[in-house]
Amino acid sequence: MDPPLAPPSGNKGDITGTKGAATMSDERGGGRPDPNQHSSSSEPSENKNEGTESEATWKQRYHSAQYWDSRYEGCSEGSFDWYTDYAALAPLFRYYLREDSTVLNVGCGNSAVSEDLAMAGYPNVTSIDISAKCVELMEKRCRAVEDKEGRLKALRFMEMDASDLKFPDNTFHMCFEKGTIDALICDSKQNTPAIRKMIREAWRVLRPGGVFVVITYGAPKHRIKFFKNADKNTCGKEATPWAITVRRVPYSPSALLIRHLRLALNGKPLRSVTGKMLAEAMAKVREDTERFETAEDEGPEGSVFCYAYCCTKTEDAAVVQVLDKSAPQQPKKEVNDGHDPK
Repeated sequence: MDPPLAPPSGNKGDITGTKGAATMSDERGGGRPDPNQHSSSSEPSENKNEGTESEATWKQRYHSAQYWDSRYEGCSEGSFDWYTDYAALAPLFRYYLREDSTVLNVGCGNSAVSEDLAMAGYPNVTSIDISAKCVELMEKRCRAVEDKEGRLKALRFMEMDASDLKFPDNTFHMCFEKGTIDALICDSKQNTPAIRKMIREAWRVLRPGGVFVVITYGAPKHRIKFFKNADKNTCGKEATPWAITVRRVPYSPSALLIRHLRLALNGKPLRSVTGKMLAEAMAKVREDTERFETAEDEGPEGSVFCYAYCCTKTEDAAVVQVLDKSAPQQPKKEVNDGHDPK
């Protein structure tokens, strides 16, 4: 295996700019997706009444299109990335994709990953989100960019439910999601059927040998169960079998920075950050990135990495789980890789 995937050398986002990254909390499945106290105007805003609602109530809203429409209302045209960004994920994309690969970004939000893929030479990217407001925002953003080659304008954004995809079978070489399953897990009792439907749908629309990349803070002991028995057939075999490799991906520096600032602020808004707080937080971020290769899982609020579940669609194999701390750097070279033979 190639050398471990290093933390991104540059910070694509900061707390005052248009790009940021957030983490979720509480591995038990009750964690609330909290974009770190309004890190920028690009972040989907919280509902004004959310603070007065019970925990059970706001958890149940994460599967609702109306909820996310309200979050994106008034959002700027900048981007906001949960957990990590394209810089950290690029080795995985290079490994699994070719220039002619078709990619489905599931629950895209206002992340910049689809645009970064297009600019990196992967033009066939379709992005879906349950929020019509989000789709409108992304289409407007891509139209506004001066792109002489038209790569961003060629991107497709569609309003769609991830658990009810409107694409034919065997359409994509890769399905990709970052934080979508985690948001649904916040109300795992209600949304477990939707999560399993989403996984089944990803398997259906992938070509044989295609890969479903799931970016999550959840360790294998908390996530693999959703891939197992997602849809058993009458023979008791896996009806949607996956061969799964679990890899570690570094949180982006902006996600780590916001985490440390939140701890220092102790509930105060980010506008209360002092120069001293910022300097101390940045020093901790440097320490975090330096220990990525040897770090252990310290839970959602302590780890310096999240997980990439690289799930290859198979026809008759059982689910296979391999925890691999390193990440590939060279393109995948397999005959049955989801691409049609040339």
